Amino acid sequence: MTKWWKCDLQIATPAWEFSMPADVNYDITSPEGKKQFAERYMDELLAKGVEVVALADHNTGDWIDVMSAAGTAKGVVVFPGCEITTGSGSDGIHLIIIGDRTKSTHDFDLLLAGPLGFDYEHPRFHTQGSQRTPGSSGKTLLQILDDLPDDYLAIAPHALTQNGIASGGTAQGDIRWKALHHPRLCAIDPGDCSRVEGDQFNAQFRRRELTYFPRLK
Repeated sequence: MTKWWKCDLQIATPAWEFSMPADVNYDITSPEGKKQFAERYMDELLAKGVEVVALADHNTGDWIDVMSAAGTAKGVVVFPGCEITTGSGSDGIHLIIIGDRTKSTHDFDLLLAGPLGFDYEHPRFHTQGSQRTPGSSGKTLLQILDDLPDDYLAIAPHALTQNGIASGGTAQGDIRWKALHHPRLCAIDPGDCSRVEGDQFNAQFRRRELTYFPRLK
């Protein structure tokens, strides 16, 4: 029997830019406050019918442990993950990296500092005054996909818009072809495919009509 799951494979937490509901007064700097917030988060997901999520905070897995524990307590499947910016393209390409449900914050700290290419010269974040922006990896998209351990999955989010793997401002030509056909890239998010008209690249991409990208089908 087939079962459909309502999923959101790119959710944020207060580890990154996150707008709190007006009535939230949890102290998320404390372990108890984080726990209370995470449990409410799961309640809100369940109220919308969402049963499976993947975490995708930029360049950090700080909330993985508390969100995973809350998901287990509430019956929501939580896959640990993060979103990174590669060193390829004019302003980098975004990738979502997802691990199995046993992965922890510590595992993602090691992953970010190793195969994902963040170090002293390529910090996870840049801070200017009170503003914090995510940094880019010291590795290209293809290097990251080559080095990614087998127990992690890579998804290309918002593929056709800013920082997308197939947008006009990132990878082009042979690099884009290799990235879209890399065996470690397991999925792409092409955006809204409900109304796709015209002969532009984006429309043909969403209709899977680009014959020179055979894996797209």
